[in-house]
Amino acid sequence: MKLIFLPSAAKHGYTEADALSAMKNHMYEIHGFDKSRTAGLPATTLHIGTTENGDIIEVLSHHIAPDVIIFHCMKLRGKTLARVYALNS
Repeated sequence: MKLIFLPSAAKHGYTEADALSAMKNHMYEIHGFDKSRTAGLPATTLHIGTTENGDIIEVLSHHIAPDVIIFHCMKLRGKTLARVYALNS
């Protein structure tokens, strides 16, 4: 597997290590969370998990076997959590 951490994922100050921690220690993992905004890429996968510092973050990625492209990483937003709860109810 090749992990690709795009510059857009670092926009909010989180690192590739933070994203990996959240993905490995996820509380939620939802494949097909949202349609891709980029033509030709699959639906996004959402991971909600913790960084090594304990921050709860949301990580959005595209899984194109065997690779993972992380394009979004930031502190968990209430609106994201609300969508997760709506999908799981």
